[in-house]
Amino acid sequence: MTGQPGPPPLISVIIPCFNAAATISSTLASVRAQTYRTFEILVVDDRSSDATLDLVSQFAQDEPRLRLIRHERNQGPAAARNTGLAAAAGRYCAFLDADDEWLPDKLDRQVAALVASPQALLCCCNAVWMRDGVAEGTVYDGCTVTSGPDAWKSMLEDVYVGTPCAVVDTAAARRLGGFDPALRVGEDQDLWLKLAFAGEVVALPQTLVKYRRSVGSYMDRHRDLSITDWLPRLEAHVAARRAALTPAQYHRTLRRIYERLGRNAYRDRHRRRAARLLLRAIRHGAGPFATMVFLIRASAPARVLAAIAKRVLRH
Repeated sequence: MTGQPGPPPLISVIIPCFNAAATISSTLASVRAQTYRTFEILVVDDRSSDATLDLVSQFAQDEPRLRLIRHERNQGPAAARNTGLAAAAGRYCAFLDADDEWLPDKLDRQVAALVASPQALLCCCNAVWMRDGVAEGTVYDGCTVTSGPDAWKSMLEDVYVGTPCAVVDTAAARRLGGFDPALRVGEDQDLWLKLAFAGEVVALPQTLVKYRRSVGSYMDRHRDLSITDWLPRLEAHVAARRAALTPAQYHRTLRRIYERLGRNAYRDRHRRRAARLLLRAIRHGAGPFATMVFLIRASAPARVLAAIAKRVLRH
């Protein structure tokens, strides 16, 4: 005789915000529209100076599940998420930034996947990048996406978990220290990796999140921090688990890391930094010819010619 299923687990939705008046209402509306209903909403305001607080307070009048927590001083997104994590009452925490949106069945699908996989500490899904209402690819593009206890191996190559795509085991996230505020970028990827090292990952193939990109966003303005701040931490994670990787996996992991960051640096016109990273990638197995082809295609004259060709083809 099988027992009756228990009540659905409570989910704590954690939304850090700072001067998010332009987007916070649509973000909150996407949470309210979830088909999964057993959740609380923790909005952590990181000392906004615009109308964010008024909009959240207005939304809360009709949403008793929402709790507003205010920082007395601006501390950054990692600290804001940690404040929400400390206050969370849910078995799981779902993270959503104040300028992104969920599709209605997002929580339903992820909670079902976590309940069905008791060893999983992290569930993610795919997300579509949006700029000015136009889709620009997905988070999973170019990544090797895997589930299970060895998912950390592919995540080391490229962490395919977007922050608004993650639902995590609350107790495990707390035990692992939450988000590291010492990292100016990559603090989310750092926690996803730690969770993957400690347990299993469930990666859903469905696209359940709209990830908004805007010109002049924090990541656009500080992509160089991925090299100065995040890369040393990522290299430390790889070194700590080298014994669990085959030589081929070890070199492939570093090759893909250096290739990705080197190509981004080259596109951002950090030529010397890009050259150093791409040379490291070659040492770990990247093809010199393929690297040279990329450099030629990504050069300024080639980009100008490509733009001209696109305009000609359109007309």
